Amino acid sequence: MESRPELHKLLHDVQSKCANIKGACQLLSDCPDAEALDMLDDMTQAGRDILRCLLELKKKIADGKEGR
Repeated sequence: MESRPELHKLLHDVQSKCANIKGACQLLSDCPDAEALDMLDDMTQAGRDILRCLLELKKKIADGKEGR
């Protein structure tokens, strides 16, 4: 299977965003506890939303519902 260049860029973008999130987590250690916990709750929910979307798409593709 030949990979398209735009897919490599997309993967790079996703990896970059993940690195930014990891960096943000490190910065939270310098925040007041209540503020850090609120931000971590928001970040955790965003992570769950991303994972849900990825798993839904993976299931659709595996089930052959994407017209492939």
